[in-house]
Amino acid sequence: MTTVQQIVLKQRVSNCRTSDIPLCSKPGQLFKQNCIYIVTGGLSGLGLETVKFIAHNGGSCIATLSRSSVSNERQFEMEFLQRRYGMRIINVQCDVSVPMQVTDAISKIEEAFPSSPIRGVFHSAAVLHDAFIENLDQSLFRKVLQPKVKGAINLHRATLHKGLDFFVSYSSISSFIGNPSQSNYAAANSFLDMFCHYRRNLGLTGQSINWGPLNVGLLLNKDHFQKFLEAKGMMVMDVCDIHEAVPQGVNNKSVTIGELIRLLK
Repeated sequence: MTTVQQIVLKQRVSNCRTSDIPLCSKPGQLFKQNCIYIVTGGLSGLGLETVKFIAHNGGSCIATLSRSSVSNERQFEMEFLQRRYGMRIINVQCDVSVPMQVTDAISKIEEAFPSSPIRGVFHSAAVLHDAFIENLDQSLFRKVLQPKVKGAINLHRATLHKGLDFFVSYSSISSFIGNPSQSNYAAANSFLDMFCHYRRNLGLTGQSINWGPLNVGLLLNKDHFQKFLEAKGMMVMDVCDIHEAVPQGVNNKSVTIGELIRLLK
């Protein structure tokens, strides 16, 4: 069994032992040419920014998995990335919470890139349904849990013998500090954190990034809500911050990486 050490994010006692986990501040090329990187939820928000990040950092074969089809606007953006970086992106419509759809999607991806191995999974799929816990029934918990929990399990099983360099789950700081009206979302993200420990104990790659509030997707340019979060002590991360944080996360040997740098002091 692999021993997973913890990193001390902040300490006041001088004799407290810190982790020996190294952090690469200036990594080399993260992604290999002619290898496939899968991004779930890759057509919007954090998933889309991940696609851009992989393309910018050497990834030449990217596959996005999304329940929705590609809009004309998003197709134009994908074509622009392919021209700019000389790489290829395919979009596979897939509900990652359904095992057979994930299996079929992996087959389609391997058919599209026949000479390229799958080397990375970035699990960004998410669904929100906010309500206080007394107003959440089983169906509303399941709605939020399925894409993250079942999605992670299905991706794990479908890529178990692929020799991945990356299996990165996008979690949230809500998994360990909570958030009013998001107990279902916090539970889903807590699962991702523990699941990556499970993968590590199997000798597999696995990391969970606990993102704070981001200026993408649902929070994009929502100034009023962003100010509300800042008043509670959390700064919203912009796109440039996201692109800076991803390499620090995937190059860190810790299993869970809390993006606490944006918490106000």
